[in-house]
Amino acid sequence: MAKNLEQIFEECLERVFRGESIESCLMSYPNEAAYLEPLLRTAIGVTNRASMLQPNPEFKARTGMRIQAALQYAVQQRPAEKPSRGFAWQRSWAFALTAVALLLFSSVGTAFASSEALPDEPLYPVKLATEQVTLAFAFSEENKVALHAQLAEKRAEEIAVMAREGKTDYVVATATRLSHQMEQAEFSVRALEMKEAAQQASIAVSLRKTQPAPAMTAPAPASTTQPEEAAAGGAPQAAGEKTTPPPATDVATAAFRKTERARELVKSSTAKNIAVLEGVLEQAPSAAKPALNQVINRAK
Repeated sequence: MAKNLEQIFEECLERVFRGESIESCLMSYPNEAAYLEPLLRTAIGVTNRASMLQPNPEFKARTGMRIQAALQYAVQQRPAEKPSRGFAWQRSWAFALTAVALLLFSSVGTAFASSEALPDEPLYPVKLATEQVTLAFAFSEENKVALHAQLAEKRAEEIAVMAREGKTDYVVATATRLSHQMEQAEFSVRALEMKEAAQQASIAVSLRKTQPAPAMTAPAPASTTQPEEAAAGGAPQAAGEKTTPPPATDVATAAFRKTERARELVKSSTAKNIAVLEGVLEQAPSAAKPALNQVINRAK
């Protein structure tokens, strides 16, 4: 039986606690690595910080109440019907990470600080985990495109900083994350294209059903209407003149516009990322250049 993400996470967490590296665990589950890595790093980070801190009883009580409230909220929000498999784990992990975030963000300023964290800083795993929560609640493909494009731009900026500082390992790791965000943005665009095509096909079928069958009659005689009469009855439509589309096409038009906006957003974001990466390529460590070139070539 295939394992779900929760089972994989529990297995990898236990392996890490026994001394195995996070990277080794991720190699065991390459398809889940992009989602698994921030969860593992957040859990390990929480454990490490908890072992170093000795909060006072008041802090413990306040934090415990917040986490308990978050868990109760998660139970109350659980849908009566069983959701699809993909949506189920996204929602459960979103609530789980929200509870973790409540623990981490109990001190003022931690949430803001993590949003600006770089790959070599302690709060960076929190930043990645928070991004996963945001993505988990992006239910429309348009929102997913926008978020993935935004996150890809963040990764490009992080790569630039790490490259200038000569931190090869972080450049390579972040380049992998950037590639993933770009792939996910393109995947969401393709999903919009498929949805648009399905709507157009459905409308075409609907229009064929509503159009009456042509009557079997003799050809109509040539019109003898004079120009003045034609003007009185309404001049024929000029060639190329646009007509008001029937209401049935409104949905298809809206879908087309959404898809076009998504394409333009990804195109603009990709161009920006390429410019950032090419600008820092010469300054990057030699060991990091293959990873940078791979991302740049793929984007082109």
